[in-house]
This record gives sequence, structure tokens and C-alpha cells, in this order.
Amino acid sequence: MANSHYSYDEEGKYCLYTVAEAQTIALPSPFGNATNRNELNWFVAEVKKAFRGCEVRPDHDSSHRDTVYHVYYPEDEYTMGWIDVGFCHTKEKMVYRVYSRDIANNKHSNYSSEFRTKVTALPEQAMRNAKKYLRRCTHSEVVLASRTKCRSALMRAVDDTHTKHCTAWSRLLGGEWNETREQVATPILNEMYMLLDSGHEFLDKTVPDNLTSLRVAKGAKDQSKHDAEMPMYAVRVYERLGKQVFDVCTVGDMHNMERNTPLRATTYYDDLPDGVLGKLSTLSICGVGDYIPQVGYRHSEALFYVTQ
Repeated sequence: MANSHYSYDEEGKYCLYTVAEAQTIALPSPFGNATNRNELNWFVAEVKKAFRGCEVRPDHDSSHRDTVYHVYYPEDEYTMGWIDVGFCHTKEKMVYRVYSRDIANNKHSNYSSEFRTKVTALPEQAMRNAKKYLRRCTHSEVVLASRTKCRSALMRAVDDTHTKHCTAWSRLLGGEWNETREQVATPILNEMYMLLDSGHEFLDKTVPDNLTSLRVAKGAKDQSKHDAEMPMYAVRVYERLGKQVFDVCTVGDMHNMERNTPLRATTYYDDLPDGVLGKLSTLSICGVGDYIPQVGYRHSEALFYVTQ
């Protein structure tokens, strides 16, 4: 099953699935089973007609006994939603389901999957539901759903530099680091750094290397904290009519963003904000999930977070 990614709007929570994960699922032929094969294959074919160029791929959703079918465009970050056809024992008939973040079914809790699902026994109504509610994610919606991974990468870098600083502290001074001890020791450390820079010869030959390591580790820790608080641009890179296009959202405080507040996206062609193109070039040769301090984070093949 593809992993779901939770995001939020004013109505509540909804699930998104990445296209990359959906594409890894085996594609059967034909769709469905002996119970729903005819109805399901009709539904899939009609959805493909309605959304030219889209793909439909099955997946087993943990909240349902039946297989669901993701609807997506291969070049997108997230799927548009899913469809399904199954036998309803309560109604004693086949029903058609459409799941979309744009649905608000107030008969159910806004934290349940049913809240985002429309169900009907009428094929024509099912297609009206699909056409009305299945929609490609905007860049703003993609950023709101994906920013937590960028934030986690930033905090991993902060934790890593903090650990290295604590190790360097213990190697030089013994004991565990804490802010109180650092405040008390700062005047002495500054004197020792001055002696080190002046070429003073310490009796303990390990002191120069340990002092240098502590100073470097402290600088790296402070820099990582600063980097984690820097505003960023979320940039999607793609092609349109043979030209490279950039959708850009400004992300201010990565750690205190409202989870359901829409962001403003701007489309650029060749006039990106200063410094962004160079950072995109650097990140483009990195792996997905890589973070480079003072440059940014690569979320996927086409989505990047770069520092402002």
C-alpha cells in the first residue's frame, strides 16, 4: 500500500498519496474481481476519458476492505484522489465511491476517510462526482503537504551538530554539556582560543586539537540553528510547451506555519529571485531527501526547498 501523507484545510484532515509511490504498485489487467469487474472497468474508462492523460492504479487502503484506485497525472507530486466500486451489503447493490480532499461529507467525522468520500449507486452520479471533486493539487497544496519532511531534515541537521558539539565539549572539558556550564566556561574558553591563535604551546599536546574541534563544532551548531530558522522558497521545476517553468511559494517560518493556511504561488520562467537558480543547480545533483546547509532540501525529483 502507498504511504499516505496527511494535510489539512479549513474543513479538517485529508490524505494525499505521492504519485511516485502509486507508480510502484503492480498494474493488473483487467481491473477488479468477479463481483465488480464490469462496473469498475466502466468507471475507470470513463474517468480516463474525463481526465485526458491521467492514469489509474490500484492500491489496498488500510481503512477499506476493498482495493481503491488512485487517479493521477504522472508528472504531478500527489494523486488527485481515488475511486472504487464495491458491493454495499446495507443497500444490497453496487456503489461507486470517490475520495477527494475537496469533499466535505458532514454525515461523518472530519477526521474519518468517509468525510472525504462521496458514495452513490448511480453510475451517472458517480461520474459527476469524479468530474466535480477529483482535482490536481496546486503548488500551495503540495507545499503544505510536503513541508514537514523539509522541517524534519532541518531538525536532523540541528540535532547532528548538537551531538558533535557535546562530544567535542566532553573531550576537552569532561562531563556533559549544558547551557549553564557553557556560560560559566565561555570566558576561560575565549582566553584559551586566544592562546591557541597566538601559537602558544600547551603542555598537554591534545589541547590544541580538542580546542579547535570544540570551536568548529560550536560554530557548526550555531550555524545549523540559524539555518533552521531561515525563510525558504519551495520551488517546483517542470516543463511547459518546451520551456522550463518554476512554481515558487515563499515559506517564512518553517516551524510555525499554520497547517491549513494557503500559500501564494508565483510562476516564473527565467526571472527567479536572486540566488535561487544556483541553489537549484546544486540540489539537482543531490539525492531525494538530501539537505545541504545554507542551500536547501530536495524533496523529490521536481520539488526543492531553497534558502532565501
